[in-house]
This record gives sequence, structure tokens and C-alpha cells, in this order.
Amino acid sequence: MFEDGLTSSIFMMVGGLGIFVYGMHLTSDGLQKLAGDKIKWVLTKLTSNRIIGALIGTVTTAVLQSSSFMTVMVVSLVSANLLNLTQAASLIIGANIGTTVTAQIIAFDVSVLALPVIAIGVYMNLFPRKEGWHFSGQTLIGLGLLFLGMSFMKDSFAPLQNNPAFHEFFITYGGNIFLAMLFGVIATFIIQSSAAVITIALASSGMLGLSASIAIVLGSNIGTTLTAEIAAAGMDRDAKRAGLFHTIFNVLGVAWIMIIFGYFVDFVEWVTPGATVARKIANAHTFFNIANVVVFLVVLPYLVRFVEWVLPIRKEKHIGRIHVLHKSYLKTPEIALMQVKLSCLAMFDVAHENMDLCKKYTSDSKHEAHFFKNEQKINSYREDISKYLGKIGTHDLTEKQAQKIPVFLHLANDIESLADCIKKMVIRIQEGEVPSTDLRLMKNLLSELSDYLKKLRPLLEAPIRDRVIALEEDLIDFRKRRLDKIKGKHVYLECMHDIVRKTANVLVMTREI
Repeated sequence: MFEDGLTSSIFMMVGGLGIFVYGMHLTSDGLQKLAGDKIKWVLTKLTSNRIIGALIGTVTTAVLQSSSFMTVMVVSLVSANLLNLTQAASLIIGANIGTTVTAQIIAFDVSVLALPVIAIGVYMNLFPRKEGWHFSGQTLIGLGLLFLGMSFMKDSFAPLQNNPAFHEFFITYGGNIFLAMLFGVIATFIIQSSAAVITIALASSGMLGLSASIAIVLGSNIGTTLTAEIAAAGMDRDAKRAGLFHTIFNVLGVAWIMIIFGYFVDFVEWVTPGATVARKIANAHTFFNIANVVVFLVVLPYLVRFVEWVLPIRKEKHIGRIHVLHKSYLKTPEIALMQVKLSCLAMFDVAHENMDLCKKYTSDSKHEAHFFKNEQKINSYREDISKYLGKIGTHDLTEKQAQKIPVFLHLANDIESLADCIKKMVIRIQEGEVPSTDLRLMKNLLSELSDYLKKLRPLLEAPIRDRVIALEEDLIDFRKRRLDKIKGKHVYLECMHDIVRKTANVLVMTREI
């Protein structure tokens, strides 16, 4: 049976950890919503070379207070072909420095600020004048809870200093730097936040020595890679490469520091003489990541080539490859909406392929099985997108994010309707309703429409309003110039007009993405 003092310390420690992790979540979530889709613009447009990419990764992660969000965002952008592997690698490298900002803040005695910051945050959150006030308030509440949770954890460890069981445990295992590093890996993965802050709390109360504390911090850097690996698991080869690079970079970084571990600890002691143990741990975290960035920026091209060699691009058809909407993205709406867009693009690609198959179709066509398999994929995509958007809608969204939900829902429905029009034409051919004299003209018209879909595809990926409007006008001109001038009744003509209308609907939704 636990003693009352021990029980109370454990409860305070667990509760403090919970408050800290929740505060970290609120802070990161609020900052992400304040930044909105500007994050994507910054990451994709300002990574012109590896040094600038590393700086952008550092600043963005420091501002957002979440390396996990940063790495998952980078993996998603690679999957969306908005970043290449070298750009992603430079951002990931820089993100590791950005993660050290939290530890540097915590190393100060900021517990006195916890309650005033929470009070200000609650006021801003409950009585917002603008949307930005609401999310700024959420960020401050999270920051205050973070400070408060850290204070509870520090206080909970103090009474345990005189507990023989705990004292013996930390003497026995705290001296083993490899076990300490393993603890850092596991703890970081479980709480989805760097174990550096827990380490600072333990060390500040005298439970851990500096060497063991630094080893835990090193392990926490490996623990953060597991989130990115999980995120990349269901994505394409490029996204898996980004996740693998993150893992290799952090593991190699920890490995070479562990080889010279004693010298590294001595260096930290020498650079920060007279500093508190909390400050030394925070500095060790920063020095370690800066050293890794300097070393790996030099060899970055070679490391990228190695990752490309380990995970070569498979010779697989891009068309029809299933894009999975993972539940793990739902906690970050911006990334979840990006995944919905990727699914809409994949759905559009399958519909476009079916149009090309329709051009080759005859009443005894060998393409029939492939065509109707694609049709099933399109229907599955539409259903999955609809359900996923409903789940995104249950989260706290910015106004801009909320506006995207009906846009993507309409887009998915319009792409499915476009595919249904193509299917209707195939059924007419199957049933022999299209005379052989009409087939040549019908297929020529489909070829022209297929060219419009080719022009539409890049605009779905990166909409440019003027080009979308110009394409709409061209499509209207095609209808007047080609379809309206066909004399007589033709069974395929109704389907052709429907395809043009549905393509126009997709273009309208493209303007709103």
C-alpha cells in the first residue's frame, strides 16, 4: 500500500504531466489556426535552398511549438508533390532546432506567470472580437497550462528525493546512459511531446544527474520520428522517403553524439558554468541539434540519394492508386483537408482514365472490366470523402477551413457525376444504341474533352483563378462550336452535353478551393 505522501506525489506528477501535454496541444493547435494555410505557403515557396529551408523549418517549428505537426505537414506536402525530397529534408533538419525553444522557455522559472497568462487567455477566448482573438486566447491558455503543469511536475518530484525506493531506482538506472536514452524514446512516443521537459522537472528536483538527463533528451529526438513514420505509412513512396530521412537523420545524430558522450557533457558544463541544471539540459538540447544541422547540411545531398536508393520509386501506375484518408490527420484539420484534396485529385484521375477508356470502347470491349472497376473506385472515393469531411467538421475550425468543407463535398459529388455521365455513354455503346457511323465523331469529341480535363488537372492541384475562368470560357466555346452544330438526334449527344456541364461544375468548384 502506498504511503499518503508517495500517493499524493504520484497523483501530482501524473496530473501535472496531463496538464502540460494538454497545454502543449492547445498552444500548438491555437498557433496552427492563427497561421492557417500561410504555413503551406511558407513551407512550399520559401525553401529555395537547403540553408534557407533549414532556417524556415527552425522558425516555423519554434512558432508552432510542435515538431510532430511540422514533420507530418512536410510529409503531407511531399505526398501532394508540393515539396521535393531535398526541400523536405532541409525543413526536417531545421525543425529539430525549433523543438528546443520549448525546453529553453521551461528552463526559466515561469510558473509564476501560469495563472495570469491563463486568465488573459480565458478572457480573450470567451469574449472574442475577431476569430484571431479566440485562437490567440486558446494559445495563451495552452501556454499557461504548460507552465502550470511543469510547476506541478517539479513539486511532485521534490518529496520523492527522500523515498528509498525511488532513490535506489534512479541511482541504479540513472547512471546507465543507454537505458536513459531508451526511456527518452519511449516516453516521447507515448506522450507525443518531447521528454526533455519531464527531464528538466526530474533534474531540477535532484532526482536525475546531468548525464542521464542529456541521454534522455537525446532519446527524445528519436522518439519524435515515430510520429512521422506512422503518418507516412499509408502515403506514396516520396512521403515514405521523407519519413525515413527524418528517422535516419535523428538516429545518426544521436549515434555520433553517444560515441563522444562524455566529451559532449563536458562541453555543456564548460559552456554554461554556474547555470542551473535546467538551463544546462536545455542548452544541451539546443547544442546537439545545432551541431547536427551543421554536420548534416553539408552531407544532405548524399543522404537524400541514400534514402532514394533505399526506397526506389516503384514502376506502378499512378492512375487508380488508392489514396487513404487516415484518422490520424483529423486532429490537425489543415492537414486533413489537404488529404481530402489529394483524394479528390486521385478520384479525378480515375474519372479521366475512364473517359480515355470510353474512347476505346466497343460493344465487345476488352476494357469493360477495367472501366467498371474504376467506377467502383470513384464511388468509394466519394463515400470516403463525404464521411471524412463530416468528421473534420466536428473539430474546431477556422472560418476558412469551415468554408472548404462544402467546397470539397461539392467537388467530390461533381467528379462522381462526371464519371456517371461517362458510364452512361459506355452503357449506350454496350447496348448497341450508338451506330457505328456515330462512333468516330463521338470518339473525336471525347478526345477534345479529354484535352480539357488534362488542362483542368493542374488547376485542381494549384488553382489560378484567371486560368480557371479562361478554361470555363473555352469549354463553353467548345459546346457552341462543336456540340450545338451537330444536326439531328444522336443518343450520345445528350451524354456529351452532360459531360460538358459536369466538367463546368468541377471548374466552378476549382475556383473555390
